[in-house]
Amino acid sequence: MILIKRLTGVIGLDQPIATLTKIIRVTILINLLMVASELFTEFYTGGSHVSAAKYLFFGLHGKTALVPWTWTAIGLNITAALLFLWSGILSERWRPLLITACTMAFVGTWIEKGMGLIIPGFIPSTLHEIVEYVPSQLEWKVTVGIWAFGLMIFTIAIKTALPTLKRPIH
Repeated sequence: MILIKRLTGVIGLDQPIATLTKIIRVTILINLLMVASELFTEFYTGGSHVSAAKYLFFGLHGKTALVPWTWTAIGLNITAALLFLWSGILSERWRPLLITACTMAFVGTWIEKGMGLIIPGFIPSTLHEIVEYVPSQLEWKVTVGIWAFGLMIFTIAIKTALPTLKRPIH
């Protein structure tokens, strides 16, 4: 919405931006609570089922491919949450900081839910071997195709909605 407001000159988007910011304030805190509860339940109980979480957060038997990604995601989410909790972030003066916080929350959640949710479920394997996952070229192409399709749908939706948003209010 901020980008639409800046590029097209549509007015009247301040209230929806404020509402979405309030929603993100709550949801990012819920996300951090869920991460903390996941950490607590995984590491408090111990046992053999903790190996996937150990691999994700600290590495396992010298294999540490996802450790920097995991801690980067947690750092981005915590920093974004702190920025969203600051009441001044809604003012026009701090709009670039709001954009930064939104980007940090998006990237942090994307890393956490993408790489941190799917891949550790397969480590260690059923034979108790640790094989670090690297996406193939085909998987990267599928990912790019999915993003391209999503951006195309978004572009069509924006082109449809902009004439309505630019219409003067009577």
